[in-house]
Amino acid sequence: MERFEVKIKHNPSPKTQKVMLIFQIILRILGFAFCLGAVWRIMTSKQVLFLGFDARYTYSPSMK
Repeated sequence: MERFEVKIKHNPSPKTQKVMLIFQIILRILGFAFCLGAVWRIMTSKQVLFLGFDARYTYSPSMK
């Protein structure tokens, strides 16, 4: 049985490394900001859905 080995040259240029670093930092900042936004949205929610239906935890029998 033969083994196939693929040799990949992975040596990105310094410019590519810098772009990828900036891209990663931007994605991390966006992820953190969206998480904070979601937490803020949950904390300040009046528990009303888009169609005007009032949703409360007391409607669930498991919460009583």
